[in-house]
Amino acid sequence: MEPRQRHQLTVLRPAFTMIEVLVVLAILGIILAFGAPGYAQQQQRATITKETDRLVSLLREAQSRSLNAEDGLAWQLVCTGSTVTLKTVEDSYATAYDFPKVQCASGTVQFQKLTGLASGANALTLQVHGQAVKRVIISATGTMTTETL
Repeated sequence: MEPRQRHQLTVLRPAFTMIEVLVVLAILGIILAFGAPGYAQQQQRATITKETDRLVSLLREAQSRSLNAEDGLAWQLVCTGSTVTLKTVEDSYATAYDFPKVQCASGTVQFQKLTGLASGANALTLQVHGQAVKRVIISATGTMTTETL
């Protein structure tokens, strides 16, 4: 008698071939290559918008403090690099705010005590990597508008 031979049943499972996997990876690579720069630009635009809104908020705070003659003084906003300082014209009070992701072109906006009017027309420009991106324009009447450059 012959020894009994064991037969193993192999179960075939559905699977992807190596070529199919490589094709999918190639397609994903192409999509990422085209999508990554657009995503980076969108992130930069969102940062600029957020920081512009923050700058306008600080300008309105300076205007409001001048309008109410808080501490009996006129207030101003001074931009230098990545620091924006809200302070009195007489330099008796000052608070510095950091804008780490953008640079503010040097400038000062001063508001008159009790009227809240700006001393002349002013503009503050926000920059990213040395390129001017957004400008906040303050009219002599104290109205603020933003424009994209």
